[in-house]
Amino acid sequence: MNAARVAATIDAGDELSWISVEVPPAVEASFTVPGQYLELGVEGLAPRPFAIASAPGQGSRLDFLVRASPGLAQALRRLKVGDPLTASKALGPGFPLEQARHRPLVLVATGVGAAPMRSVIEAIAPRRGEFGDVTFYFGGRSGRDFPFEREWSRWQALGVTLVRSVSEED
Repeated sequence: MNAARVAATIDAGDELSWISVEVPPAVEASFTVPGQYLELGVEGLAPRPFAIASAPGQGSRLDFLVRASPGLAQALRRLKVGDPLTASKALGPGFPLEQARHRPLVLVATGVGAAPMRSVIEAIAPRRGEFGDVTFYFGGRSGRDFPFEREWSRWQALGVTLVRSVSEED
């Protein structure tokens, strides 16, 4: 595990936090494919996997979505800017985006599952012309269950179709 620090925390919706973590060069270099994850930990609690919401190659600050739940997730949500935590190198094969070139992409997620979908959208943004139609189907319990909403207009300008589905009235 590698030493890391909280760079920012943002309320991201109903019981969700968007946490940016400053990671060391070895962790940054290991993140090469959207859909990978890190194991994050804090002192006294075992590390757990969290999907990276950033695009690879965007620097040493990686974003994560964390839902309020007992244990490590709650401890992560309580961290303040500058607080220490640990981070593994990137794990998992990620999404095979190169195989999707010149084809439509259909992304489907609910809640914290939006994190790796954001990673995909941000990764293809500079190469948008290399992919077919991109549609992101995103479900939530309430209207506050949609993290990254502040980025939607930019995504739509890139030609990403966003389809929201809410299962309960606010």
